[in-house]
Amino acid sequence: MKGRRAASLATAAAALGLLAVGLLRAEFRETLSNAVLICLSCIGIG
Repeated sequence: MKGRRAASLATAAAALGLLAVGLLRAEFRETLSNAVLICLSCIGIG
């Protein structure tokens, strides 16, 4: 049980750390831009 809990906490800490780095580097704008382009290509507008 302790090993599983430690693994969960380590995973959560890593996820929060990577999320913080992504927000500080403003990568969400690039990701959103790519998502919009992919969506428009699938729909056939772009």
